[in-house]
Amino acid sequence: MRVVHNVYKPVFDALLSMTRVLMTGSKEFPLGTNNNYDPSPSGGMEVYAQELAKRLSKHHAVTIITRKFPNTPAQENALGVDVVRVPFLRGRLIRNASYNLFAFVKTLFTPFDVLITHDLIASFLGAFSARLRRKPHIAVCHGIVSNQPQFSKLFRHFLRVVEHLAYNWPSLTVTHCPPRQIEQVTKNYVQVKPGFNFAYLRIPKKAHKRAVIVFTGRLLKVKRVDTLIEALMYLSFPYACFIVGDGEERKRLEALAKEKGVNTVFAGHVDDVAHYLLGADVFVLPSESESLGYSMLEAMSMNLPCVVTDLGIVSRKEAYVVPVAQPRALARALTTAFRNKELSRKKVKAAHAFLKSFSWNNATKHYLEAINKLTR
Repeated sequence: MRVVHNVYKPVFDALLSMTRVLMTGSKEFPLGTNNNYDPSPSGGMEVYAQELAKRLSKHHAVTIITRKFPNTPAQENALGVDVVRVPFLRGRLIRNASYNLFAFVKTLFTPFDVLITHDLIASFLGAFSARLRRKPHIAVCHGIVSNQPQFSKLFRHFLRVVEHLAYNWPSLTVTHCPPRQIEQVTKNYVQVKPGFNFAYLRIPKKAHKRAVIVFTGRLLKVKRVDTLIEALMYLSFPYACFIVGDGEERKRLEALAKEKGVNTVFAGHVDDVAHYLLGADVFVLPSESESLGYSMLEAMSMNLPCVVTDLGIVSRKEAYVVPVAQPRALARALTTAFRNKELSRKKVKAAHAFLKSFSWNNATKHYLEAINKLTR
């Protein structure tokens, strides 16, 4: 018996020393379980949360509370993570709020040593549950929601108050937003850049007689795809613009493109975004608000010159940066990006150096150090 005890003692000690990490805010885990039940596809936040949970689970016991879709079990272990699913109400205005309320109730009865919440509603409610449970709380800010134009002015003021509370109450706020954005709501934060898949880096591009312009992302008002459509009117060279993605703005944008008579193709939601980026000459991201822009990072990794709005994410060294909601300025930048090959090559080279600062190994190290400090 002494031998058996000695053999298994390290295993028991390891299990006892594992920190119980509870994660909320991600609307889908693993990715793909939605299976189009909710017409709004998952975005960068769900990609971020999944990768973070997978990596933390190699060191700690991780549980994630996410939404339950038809034909998915209420509980399972997936990707090394314990998954707990809660119901939600369908509908554009209530699906996120209802999920986060159910998740909040679940956190009150789920054992944990540290709580990690993703985005605004989860972080606001998580601040209450963590205080009630007297446990440390890490809030992850994926963007400043009160800057998004689809909300009324009064509601944006309300959201700004909630953001101040959600990102100042927790034990630690982590973000990948640029300082000019996150410092609108808190000065107490740690900026941690997530990792990125470099699989497509330095793929050569084929020359086209007409410019192939690509936008990828969800078709929401904050993405300002209408500015891109208006900018196309001012181009004086042959082009084709592919708008890859889906969302609540699609019908309005299709009508606008038809009205303006511009050469656009609405590709809808696709799994293989790389297929469109491989055939592109220029990538464009005309957003009014953006925390990081995974779609831009994908484009940069595939040697595409990027035309983006001035949100503090990248400098003019790595991309063509233009003011928000100015179609003529956007058109001039698209023209330069396509015609000035030498300048575009310089920006692509600088973008490669910029991408090297994104590492999941480094990001995971920051989280592990924070968890260790908050729970010891």
